Amino acid sequence: MEKGTTYQNIAIFASGEGTNAENIIRHFQAVPCGAKVALVVTNRADAGVIARAGRYGVPVKVVPKDGINDEDFMTALLDSHHIGVVALAGFLLMVPGFLIERYRERMVNIHPSLLPKYGGKGMYGRRVHEAVVAAGERYTGITIHMVSEHCDEGRIIFQDTVPVDPSDSADDVDTKVRALEMRHFPSVIRRTFFSEVMETSRFVLRPWQDSDAPALFRYASDPAVGPIAGWAPHESVEYSRVVIRDVFSAPETYAVVLKEAGEPVGCCGLLFGDSRNSREMEDNEAEAGYWLGKPHWGNGIIPEAMAALLRHAFGKLSLAAVWISCDEANSNSRRVAEKCGFRYHHAEKGHKSFTGADTTFCFYRLSAEDYASLRQGRD
Repeated sequence: MEKGTTYQNIAIFASGEGTNAENIIRHFQAVPCGAKVALVVTNRADAGVIARAGRYGVPVKVVPKDGINDEDFMTALLDSHHIGVVALAGFLLMVPGFLIERYRERMVNIHPSLLPKYGGKGMYGRRVHEAVVAAGERYTGITIHMVSEHCDEGRIIFQDTVPVDPSDSADDVDTKVRALEMRHFPSVIRRTFFSEVMETSRFVLRPWQDSDAPALFRYASDPAVGPIAGWAPHESVEYSRVVIRDVFSAPETYAVVLKEAGEPVGCCGLLFGDSRNSREMEDNEAEAGYWLGKPHWGNGIIPEAMAALLRHAFGKLSLAAVWISCDEANSNSRRVAEKCGFRYHHAEKGHKSFTGADTTFCFYRLSAEDYASLRQGRD
């Protein structure tokens, strides 16, 4: 890959069953972010990842150790698939230096411990979990890091933890750690390499970060904010951090960061697939959601954020329509939908997720054609 060239294609290197590889493939096929897994490389002809990738139509190349270390061969292979990012998902060979240099800060690995603990040569898979149990560790977890010339010593991008109970076996720890891998690896890859950053005159829309937890708690702990949107007020900064990792890590979910404040004051994003709230929505359609901290209500922030999000949705993502759903009692949310050009579509009976009370949800829709007409009228 020539310097200055950015490719949206991902190559996964894997040696085993390929559960992480399959999870990454599914993630990028489900989310219209412009990136995709274009190649799986394995050093074993009997690796389970071959069948897993094949089910999703992803080409697989079996390359033995000598081939992995052949610079001309590997360069031609990866360039032929326009690879811009490499993800190591249970790849048990040492990556040669020419590949590390070529994909500097574009090659990522996942390790089943909290590095720098239990890393280094020979520490992989069950060996790591056995060492954790033998040492009587109370916590372990995952580390996602950039790949460097030194084994398991590249820049750390993300870590998350799970408790280790005194009665846990290595298999028990493996189950807990694998759950973290499934939850986080694809979204961390997407956020690190492919997430959009959108800017307006007053703020930036960017992916959420762990360091945003104190600001999130400050606004999300207000009982005036969450319940009207269907979620409970946050009870601690740590809970807000969990929400960032488990909820706000979803594809196309953005922190609304006021430039003058330098911290998130709200959130907006797009929901896809089963995350959407009505079966009326088609495959190439998304549902928009948003909330804003109470001190900033009435300043036109969310309509401005939504304008940026809609440009992205109908531009880069090429969606056919975007929807908004809101409780019929939430007049502020309904006004946002109308200000942004959405048209009322239908109502559905449902239950408030926070209290379980019966309510009616109003659904608004904006098609790509209507959006284009609105833009033309404003230009």
